[in-house]
Amino acid sequence: MRRYLFWGSIVTVFFLLLFLIAGRLGRNEPVASNCTARAVLDNEYFPVALKEIKHAKKTIDLMMFELVYYPGHKGPSNQLINALIDAKKRGVRVRIIVEGGERFLGNRFVRKVRRTIDYIMPFGIHIRRDSRGKTTHSKLLIVDTTDVLVGSTNWSYYSLAKNHETNVLIKSKALAKDFTQYFTKIWSKGVNP
Repeated sequence: MRRYLFWGSIVTVFFLLLFLIAGRLGRNEPVASNCTARAVLDNEYFPVALKEIKHAKKTIDLMMFELVYYPGHKGPSNQLINALIDAKKRGVRVRIIVEGGERFLGNRFVRKVRRTIDYIMPFGIHIRRDSRGKTTHSKLLIVDTTDVLVGSTNWSYYSLAKNHETNVLIKSKALAKDFTQYFTKIWSKGVNP
């Protein structure tokens, strides 16, 4: 299972980069000339994501397959989750979509998701699970509808601290708009936890 998820992530990032290089993202419209993109590899993800969240002014949309809060720890996923909470406290609208816990993922996965939701929700952050029968394997962070961080990194200890991960940080209003429309479509089909 892990091998499938790993290679699926690699293929996703490869095709995303291919579309960027070609100047298109799934449509026959050119990408704006003011689009910039840079690779964010391995443990570079944590400081880049943290900076994006801390500089958010209006909105943060997060779609994450594995979003894990570890009680009593100060690890990278907890720091990112707490940065989301801080953003909410300073008036940023924060929306999160998490994997709903398909049966094949097992009870341990479902318990981790539930623990994380229970930690986040009291702070007034809007969170939804994806609909049953569909696995949300995305790892997508959209900030202020201008910056997109997308790739293979989950918000879990191993993904943020130990794994080889491939991501791209895109700064483009046009592409961020496309990703935001996609996020909103999935959000509208999501279920409250």
